[in-house]
Amino acid sequence: MACGLPVLGSDIPGINDIVKNEENAILFSNNDVSGLVNGLDLMKNIVLRESMGGRSRQIAVENFSSLHTFSGYLDLINH
Repeated sequence: MACGLPVLGSDIPGINDIVKNEENAILFSNNDVSGLVNGLDLMKNIVLRESMGGRSRQIAVENFSSLHTFSGYLDLINH
C-alpha cells in the first residue's frame, strides 16, 4: 500500500479491516482459487490498478505512517 499498489487478498478479518474491496483492493473468499485468478485478471486493467494503487497509498500515509503510529503510542502512554 505504501508503494502505491492495490491489494489482492483474502476477504478475512484483519485484511478486510484495513483494505476495502473495489476501493483499494480486490478481495476474494478465503481458499477461492478462481477468485484469486479473477482478481489477477482485473489487475491487468491499468486504469483500475492505478486508481486503487493511489487510494492504497493515501490510506497508508494517513493511517499507517510512522508519525501516525508514534502519535498513537504517545496518546496511549499519556492516558
